[in-house]
Amino acid sequence: MALVANANGFGLLQPGMAGPRATRLEESMKLFDLRRARELGGVVDYVIGANPGGSVFLIGYSDDPADRFYMDYYKMGEGPFYFFTRPYHLCHFETPFAIREAVDHKAILTQKRRVLEVGCRAKSDLSPGVKLEGIGGRHVYGVLEEAGGLPVVLAGGTVLERPKRKDESITWEDISYPKDDSRFVVWEEQHKLDS
Repeated sequence: MALVANANGFGLLQPGMAGPRATRLEESMKLFDLRRARELGGVVDYVIGANPGGSVFLIGYSDDPADRFYMDYYKMGEGPFYFFTRPYHLCHFETPFAIREAVDHKAILTQKRRVLEVGCRAKSDLSPGVKLEGIGGRHVYGVLEEAGGLPVVLAGGTVLERPKRKDESITWEDISYPKDDSRFVVWEEQHKLDS
């Protein structure tokens, strides 16, 4: 979702996304604050438990009279919000095509600027001096949020300098790391491009 958001300049309705439970995907039209999502310039989010499972959906907006006439004519509703879905997500089949595009140097998603990133949270109460395990370890988990915090992918191998309570954000100021670690060198280079 961070990739999609950063390629399109989308934000969030709330940190971590809302992820409401639904029976059918179409319920999404009532589960999200669509007016606020539009004010934010678009958002990324998801639903849990909805059928058809494995689907991808998008809610679009148009107040153009011609668009609204034709969307209504094609049984898409009166608008101005419209629901679109692809009732499958076949990543095992789609991934080789994406790899082929990358080999041919064709961008699939291009980040315009870093709007969101997967930030870092404590899985449990943590004490200073703990060498943090990365993704899948005992110490941290990720939450999609506005860019600027410590990305969870960089947490592994860093040392916690301040105590953290369970679910509390772990920031750049809370850790120490070797300045020559290539992950952080690349991160700094990317950060300069975003500025």
